[in-house]
Amino acid sequence: MRTIFVSNEMPLSTRRLMSKYGNVVELPSHSGLPDAISSHPDAIISNIHNKCFALKGYDFIKTYTNDVVFTEETPSVVYPNDTLVNCFCIDNMLFSGKSISRTISEFAENNGMIHITVNQGYTKCSTLVFKQSIITSDPGIKKAAEVKGIKTLLIKPGYIGIKEYEYGFIGGACCTIDNDVVFFGNIKEHPDYSEIVSFLSEEGADIVCDDSYPLFDFGGIFEIDN
Repeated sequence: MRTIFVSNEMPLSTRRLMSKYGNVVELPSHSGLPDAISSHPDAIISNIHNKCFALKGYDFIKTYTNDVVFTEETPSVVYPNDTLVNCFCIDNMLFSGKSISRTISEFAENNGMIHITVNQGYTKCSTLVFKQSIITSDPGIKKAAEVKGIKTLLIKPGYIGIKEYEYGFIGGACCTIDNDVVFFGNIKEHPDYSEIVSFLSEEGADIVCDDSYPLFDFGGIFEIDN
């Protein structure tokens, strides 16, 4: 049974949409993170080569899996110390900012992974990952990915809501499940909608969205298959 963890601020309509993929569970906020992202999955927990990494002190996740490693460091509300687990993987490559937890970077090194660091601490939040391609508004992530032969679409920054910050990011405003890319809000209102649809369609993705509100960054999802 698949368990899908989402922000406790995700609208009911989107949670209902997500429920067709598995059991939806709201993540409680982490007191060490900024309020705006305190329940965002991409700020709390990460999956690297089927290993679950979570922020120190986040014992809630142990209710659902014992196969979890906690960060050595404690997060803080000051950027970039709120990005300890904000990373993504494609094949044997780990992409992260420079403030990624030592727990994760040492795991990557010990498992022979190629660790690619970028200036953007919110690496996962900034990036829609589908199979072996990405969409991002961050030129640094785009450049780093293309050097490694990853197909990339660069989109305009902004046009995505988020609590308390100027704007959110594409990776936090969607998730990839199986062959679907599910958007949290109306992706049709994004100025690069046509390019996004064309890019994902060429990669074989099916697009699903909850268009009952504007596109919004809720920190993506985290899933566990039990």
